[in-house]
Amino acid sequence: MEDINFIKLAIKIGKIVLILGIGLSLLLIAVQITETPEVQKRDMPGIEWDIERINSTHVSIKHISGEPIGVESVLITVEGRGRPIHKTGSIEQGDVIVTQAYAETLVEIFWEQENEYLRLMHRSRV
Repeated sequence: MEDINFIKLAIKIGKIVLILGIGLSLLLIAVQITETPEVQKRDMPGIEWDIERINSTHVSIKHISGEPIGVESVLITVEGRGRPIHKTGSIEQGDVIVTQAYAETLVEIFWEQENEYLRLMHRSRV
């Protein structure tokens, strides 16, 4: 009779351990899903941009101040569509990029780190 009671107790303990294990596993998964990826914790370059209208079809984007940034790390969009940057190397303080953008369009400048995430650096409707 003691063997049967021992087996029943062992089964109850096993069920409790299984339920606790499943609960902890779900908690760990939830933490992993909600944790901020490391790439988003990287500091974005401190750059001040200025966007001005040149004429009815083009704007100038000027690097006003801050550190130089590689051309490959910058994405310029006009109304959500990427625009080419006709420059090689890096964009430094004082550099000006000219791109097509009609009146009242949204121009955005993004920083791209290692082809992972785009982070907005500047936004202007010109």
